[in-house]
Amino acid sequence: DKNTGSIFITQILKYIKTKNPSVLIAGSQIKLSSTNYKLARGLRLPVLNSGLSFSAGGEKRNDFVKAFKEDWRFGIDFSLTVPIYTGNTLSLNEQKIKLSIIELTI
Repeated sequence: DKNTGSIFITQILKYIKTKNPSVLIAGSQIKLSSTNYKLARGLRLPVLNSGLSFSAGGEKRNDFVKAFKEDWRFGIDFSLTVPIYTGNTLSLNEQKIKLSIIELTI
C-alpha cells in the first residue's frame, strides 16, 4: 500500500500545482519577473527607429488639390540610439529583478 499512498500524494500535489490560486499566482509572478529581466537586458541594446512623412498644403480646397498634385513632400527618417552610459540604473534593475525571481522560486 506504500505505492498507492505515493500515487495518491502525487495526484494531490499535481492538483495543488494546477488548481491552487496561490501556486498559479506565484507561477505568473515568476513569468512576469523573467519577462521584466529580458526587458531590462534589452534596454542595453541599440534602438533603430524609422518614420515616414507626407505633406501637401493649401488654404483652399483647390490649392490643396493643386499642391497635392504638384507641390508635395515625402520624407523618410531614421535614427539609431546607442546607450553609452545610464548611471548603473540598468544594472541595478537587472539585479533587483534577479533577486525577485530568486525570492519567488524559494
